[in-house]
Amino acid sequence: MFGKHHRLLLRYGLGPLVLLIALFLKEWAGAVFSAQGPFLLLFVPILISAWRGGPGPALVTTFLAAAASDYFFLPPLHSFGRFDRSTLIQFSLFILEGIAISAFAAVVHASKRRVDRTAPPETANPELQDQIAEKNRTEEQLRKSEHQLAMAQEIASLGSWEWDIRENKVTWSDELYRIYGLTPQFSEMTYEIFLDRVHPDDRFRTQEMIRRALSDQPSFSFSHRIVRPDGAVRTLQARGEVDRGPDGQPIKMIGTGQDITERSEAEEELRRAEDFLNSIVENLPNMIFVKEAQELRFVRFNKAGEALLGYPREDLIGKNDYDFFPKEQADFFVSKDRQVLNEGRLVDIPEEPIQTRRLGMRILHTKKIPLYDKEGKPLYLLGISEDITERKKAEEEREQLVREQTARIEAEAAQERLTFLSEAGALLTSSLEYEAILTRLAELAVPRLADGCTVSIVEKDGSIHPVALSHVDPEKAKRLQEIQERYPIDPNQAEGVPQVLRSGRPEIYTEISDANLAGSARDEAHLRLLREIGPRSMMTVPLILQGRPIGAMTFLSAESGRIYSPKDLALAQDLARRAALAIENARLYRQAQEANHAKDEFLAVVSHELRTPLNAILGWSHIMQGEDLDAETKRRALESISRNATSQAQLIEDLLDVSRIITGKLHMETRQMEVAPVLRAAIDSVQPAADAKGISITSRLSDPSISVLGDPDRLQQVIWNLISNAIKFTPRQGSVSIEADQIDSDVQIRVRDTGIGIAPDFLPYVFDRFRQADSSSTRTHSGLGLGLAIVRHLVELHGGTVSAESPGKGKGATFTVKLPGRSVRMKEETRRLSTVIQHVDSEKRPILLHGLRVLVVDDEADARDVVMTTLRQCQAEVTAVGSVKEAMRVFAEARPDILVSDIAMPEEDGYDLIRKIRALAPEQGGNIPALALTAYSRTEDGKKILSAGFQTHLSKPVQPAQLAAAVARLDGKER
Repeated sequence: MFGKHHRLLLRYGLGPLVLLIALFLKEWAGAVFSAQGPFLLLFVPILISAWRGGPGPALVTTFLAAAASDYFFLPPLHSFGRFDRSTLIQFSLFILEGIAISAFAAVVHASKRRVDRTAPPETANPELQDQIAEKNRTEEQLRKSEHQLAMAQEIASLGSWEWDIRENKVTWSDELYRIYGLTPQFSEMTYEIFLDRVHPDDRFRTQEMIRRALSDQPSFSFSHRIVRPDGAVRTLQARGEVDRGPDGQPIKMIGTGQDITERSEAEEELRRAEDFLNSIVENLPNMIFVKEAQELRFVRFNKAGEALLGYPREDLIGKNDYDFFPKEQADFFVSKDRQVLNEGRLVDIPEEPIQTRRLGMRILHTKKIPLYDKEGKPLYLLGISEDITERKKAEEEREQLVREQTARIEAEAAQERLTFLSEAGALLTSSLEYEAILTRLAELAVPRLADGCTVSIVEKDGSIHPVALSHVDPEKAKRLQEIQERYPIDPNQAEGVPQVLRSGRPEIYTEISDANLAGSARDEAHLRLLREIGPRSMMTVPLILQGRPIGAMTFLSAESGRIYSPKDLALAQDLARRAALAIENARLYRQAQEANHAKDEFLAVVSHELRTPLNAILGWSHIMQGEDLDAETKRRALESISRNATSQAQLIEDLLDVSRIITGKLHMETRQMEVAPVLRAAIDSVQPAADAKGISITSRLSDPSISVLGDPDRLQQVIWNLISNAIKFTPRQGSVSIEADQIDSDVQIRVRDTGIGIAPDFLPYVFDRFRQADSSSTRTHSGLGLGLAIVRHLVELHGGTVSAESPGKGKGATFTVKLPGRSVRMKEETRRLSTVIQHVDSEKRPILLHGLRVLVVDDEADARDVVMTTLRQCQAEVTAVGSVKEAMRVFAEARPDILVSDIAMPEEDGYDLIRKIRALAPEQGGNIPALALTAYSRTEDGKKILSAGFQTHLSKPVQPAQLAAAVARLDGKER
């Protein structure tokens, strides 16, 4: 048993031992074997292992030798499995050849075993029996190995041969015959026949290699070409070793032949491609360089790189950027290199300054890209740089020239624009009639900015009206005029002037085609006129004032062939801005003139309207003071005074309402209310005036339950104003009708009269303040022209509308008020802090205040006497004083029940008085009810009065019934 294991150890251990010796020799004599590659010496252990141990040990030694060569001799050293293409091919062939040798060994050993089987069996010797059994197993393995060897040789195109030198007999394997294109009939192959097949050009070199092997080399390996019988040339790789006799003379040579034609052709093609590529790289005018990826050291440079940098190639290889360039430049180069390697992509550096040895500072355009191994790890960095210094200088000179030319052209254009705008500015300030300004402006734009120019203005009703037109060609000017007259601008048009006015943004049509003209034409005649004008390019810019378009200017290019650009559009917009300001100035001037005229007319009317009732009041007052009048005359005098005072109070109230409207301080208290009572109250209040003129008033209410959300007092003021206006302008024996209907969710109130009517030209202004159809001194109807303006504003505060209609003069008028019904809720602007008593029904029973002690405080004796007399007629006990000081004295001596005080008084006013009283204790009268009288009727005045401590207030002039009712309410007792 020990003997068997011992033999096995010898068979498998011999090859590795010889391999270690070969490795030592390879390291010791590396220079000798380097020319033959790393595999030549390592074939010896494989051959010895195959010869002595058989196929199994040969295979083991083959793979151990392959691993050793990969680790110790193939770059990169001391690592496994990293080959370039050429090394991979050699490594694979080495393994295949080792397998082939192992297979050949299997054949030899099998033959030996067949010979041994012919000997007589020695059954008595157990060791011999073991050997026979082992031989049988080996023969079976040999048959299998022979089959595998045939397959391997066929795959690898590997044939084996044996040359008996003494007998000059050569034995070839079948695969070798196939490679040479011969048949096995050449069984008596000789050395001379073999040389006959070698290519003539390679024959001498082949003989020399064989001679050397026979003389002093144990093994050999070389490639040569052969010529097959069909004329085909193939390339073989021959490997072998020499077997020598005891005397050291060669007796046998064995080896292999492998067809490497395709590999050789590929290698040759690769070499030619490399030579071609190297030729291109070397002759390119751009610098090409390669750096290794780890330390960024140069590994290759072409001739252009040498010439540019000024260093020989030998000085550049193995160095980095810091060895040749200043640190700042080297830092820049390295940072870009790291960027390329980190990002793994091509990086383009348009301008890369570099300091060269002989040429000084140059500007390069560089592209860098990483190169990877098969595992995707960056190995190298490839760079291509083009010297663009001269081109850069030429471009800079060209750009400088272009800049200078552009600056000169722009300066000339800017000067021309400034001159044009200066002339336009002077023109725009030369007049305050905007129609004339725009006409002259259009003429200025032609031909400086356009061949044709039109200007349009937006009217109050939304229509677009052309006001100016100019063209270099008088005939085309006529065509433009004809287009404006026959085809007015449609405000709903989707493009052109209407669109510019809607959006407030300009439009520019760089080029106008015939298809554009056909698309915008309304009919054939329109298209014909447009073609006769022949616009090539067009701009339309808005005239904008305070964010609102008020018109538009259109510029046409035709004869000049000008194509409008954004700069032209900017100039047109600048001109339009100046034109809009000029229009606004002209309009403001016109409005100021109209306002001055209206103010003069209004002051004259106010003076007349206020003086007329004052004249009657003063006249009758003087008459009553100086003469003893009979009872009838006194009655007429008092009625006249009362009527004119009431008229004057109404005039003042209208003026105050207008003031509240203008300042936005007209407030209402809204609630759901029925319309019928408001109509009845308004009709009742104007019935005496209608009766005096014999005018009949009729009313119709479709549904007595009609209601709206509103302020009853203000709605009554609306209806009262409309009916009063109708009575005022209706001749005697005329008629006025009032109708109220529910229409869907709205309430509609109509007031019709048979009066003098309204002229069509005045109808749009009937609700304007201070506007009257007749404001001359010969007018037949008095008034300030405020009533209808107040009506419009009150109706709008209720969320409704009011309109006027009239067939014309002498045909009456109809005023229509539409108010939201129950489904609409108005915004309540503010809620009053208390109820101000404005209206008292004169038909109520007299108010009696008997026994009520009232303190009246007013610095004006006449006003104080009127209040005192009014309250005494109601049987109140009244004490009247003229100052706060006196009031406090009376208050301390005899505490009154009610305080009635004026607000505006010298030294101390009513606010001071109420603050002093409210500071008293309740038992001292600090809680006394107080009524304020004031000539100020603003809402904020009422709030201030109530917050100061008064319970309520009345505005002067105060009617006696109002005053009595207010005092009775403060007292809160029935008397």
